[in-house]
Amino acid sequence: MQVSSDSRAVEAGAVQSEDRQSADSLEESETPLPSVGLLLQVIAEHK
Repeated sequence: MQVSSDSRAVEAGAVQSEDRQSADSLEESETPLPSVGLLLQVIAEHK
């Protein structure tokens, strides 16, 4: 929906709910760098 807003939130680390879901699926909550990259992929797929 709002890709720009989501990407900004990802960089700010304010997407705790989405980060929690993706991290729960990938079990990479301890690694923020790959988590952000994966989140960007998820957001791209959501487009």
